Amino acid sequence: MSIGLLTGLATIAQGEKQITIVASLSAAYVGSGTLILIAGEAVEVVSGTSNTITLRDNWQGDSQTNTRFTVINTREGIRDVIGTAKQVSENYVNLLSDHNLLLSSDSPEVTIEINGTPKTFVPVAYLTNKVGDLVNGATTALDTFDALSSDVDTLSGGVTALQETTTTIDNTLQGYVDSTSTDATKAKEYA
Repeated sequence: MSIGLLTGLATIAQGEKQITIVASLSAAYVGSGTLILIAGEAVEVVSGTSNTITLRDNWQGDSQTNTRFTVINTREGIRDVIGTAKQVSENYVNLLSDHNLLLSSDSPEVTIEINGTPKTFVPVAYLTNKVGDLVNGATTALDTFDALSSDVDTLSGGVTALQETTTTIDNTLQGYVDSTSTDATKAKEYA
């Protein structure tokens, strides 16, 4: 059973391979192995564009102007469509796999082929882990700074207490010096 893909009016000159579509129809999806019926003849198509269809062989019939045509998918055309669909499906699966690799790999680099050329990328999961490591390192550094700050405060309090004790000792010693000096002066006066 055949399925009509495209129908309309077309023009072709005798001995030519190119049919020009006389309407705003697109034959861009018409591919190799497709069959076209025009002027009562069935001929094989090689390709199509937005406004032309190219035949495998030169048109042997009379030149046609504004003649009705119908494009029909043949078994070969369906085979090509299935082959193309398989390729698109494989490309999609590969794209999803590459996407997953870019998102979830813990490796520092992954290589993905783009249009046949290997490209190296840094995966998102790897970057996320590295940022997490940096945040953890910064948190540890801040905790260490807080501990050091506390130790400095404790030492500062100890230094203040030591200064007060030193001042007290100095005052006490100064009192002994003054007292001894006074006693010596008095001893001289009594002598």
